[in-house]
Amino acid sequence: TTTTRLALFAVVLAMALVSSRAAQLQDSTFAMSLRVGKDEFDRALNESRELLQFAQDRKMSPNMIMFVRAAVDKIDGALKEFEKRKQDEAAAEARKKKDAPPPVVFTDKEISVKPLKGDGAKKCNIKKYSSVEIPALFAQGKVDLKKPFIVTDGVTDLSELRRRFTAETLMTNSEVQLRYLSPVKAKEKRSFDKQQSNVPEDEQYEYAFVSIDKFFQVCFNLRAKPDFRKAGGADTEHCEQQVAAALVDPSFANYTLRSLGGHLGWLQELEPGRAAFAERAGDLQKLVHGKQDLKAALQRASSRFFAFGPAGSGEQLRQEGMPFVDGLVHGKRRWFMMSPKDFEALRVKAKDTLEPASAFMFFEQQMEELVEEHGLGGKKMKFWQCNQNPGELIYIPGDTIMTSLSLVDSFSYKQHVALSKEVVLGRVNSNIWSPESGMVPTGCTRCRGRSSARSWRSTTPPRSRAACSSSTC
Repeated sequence: TTTTRLALFAVVLAMALVSSRAAQLQDSTFAMSLRVGKDEFDRALNESRELLQFAQDRKMSPNMIMFVRAAVDKIDGALKEFEKRKQDEAAAEARKKKDAPPPVVFTDKEISVKPLKGDGAKKCNIKKYSSVEIPALFAQGKVDLKKPFIVTDGVTDLSELRRRFTAETLMTNSEVQLRYLSPVKAKEKRSFDKQQSNVPEDEQYEYAFVSIDKFFQVCFNLRAKPDFRKAGGADTEHCEQQVAAALVDPSFANYTLRSLGGHLGWLQELEPGRAAFAERAGDLQKLVHGKQDLKAALQRASSRFFAFGPAGSGEQLRQEGMPFVDGLVHGKRRWFMMSPKDFEALRVKAKDTLEPASAFMFFEQQMEELVEEHGLGGKKMKFWQCNQNPGELIYIPGDTIMTSLSLVDSFSYKQHVALSKEVVLGRVNSNIWSPESGMVPTGCTRCRGRSSARSWRSTTPPRSRAACSSSTC
């Protein structure tokens, strides 16, 4: 009957539903932990390797072989990391005792940025001297200080400097704050025609202040994941740093470039006094604005600096304003220089090609076109170029237009120099308040309630400013 048929159909349907709901295994992923005692790593590594070999010999499933291989890799990796830490600690201890040879690189392979391709300058047309001959040439007036030159072995105590200043040693300093500009802000700052502004540079360009450790994360590859390691060039072109040497190492006030034979060293005679005054700056701190660190300000006003950056770093063509020497401690740099007259001629002729750009972009995108199409390197637009290697000291006149590019991670000691004692006396006197002048000098802008542009009338008789013109200044 119809009722019987419907009942049978219902029974069959129920049985089908029950059968479809029967329990079934699903693909699963298991996370398992493996604990190894601190004294059992070697045994665990050997046993895990034996298990892997057994699994491969028995042709077990790929997933099972992968599981055992992961255990081998984990244990082996932990042992290798431990050995590396022991080697690093031993090397650091050896450097402290000066038993180990000086480091030959600024950064190790985990921090470093890959060197740029190519060898830099194809030729060098800068005059070179040795440290043995140049003191006598200075004394005879045979060194042209209007042109750049290189002292081939001019960095005094190079081995000691290479020990003292590496990425590793710099990162132990947690107090120094470096001024850092993002790539966008660094590009905005570049200009051949600097405009005067009443806004402090720190506010105008929105500098960030970062620790040295943070700088090596941002501009090098400190703790960088494999897929996010920086390459020299576009990633690093904005990363060149210049910091007062006294901020990094206060004892550096007594360092002397003996290769110059005592010449050009008048500014450096002021440094020990500046350092001693900075150490006692706390006695005067209450006289300046609370946000102003007087000691740090004195140290930043030094004539000694450290310049460093990753491969690909270097700023635009510019003038320093004061002559200086730069001694390379680690790395390799490519230099380019022009006289102001020739540079202005180049700007006029190549106005559509020559733009303010990083050193990397200048060498990569502009220089070849400037040479081939606009006459750079001709009689009316001469330039100097050279590669600088560790131990070499380069001298740059203050009005020279120059740029340098780090071909590998580099570190150097930079020192402003004066061509005569009179230049130093003028610099000192320009920062001394002379009441009869009616103006507060720029050096007094930190005084409470005073402005460098504010007139200050003296009620005392005029006095001579010759107090600083003696040899005892």
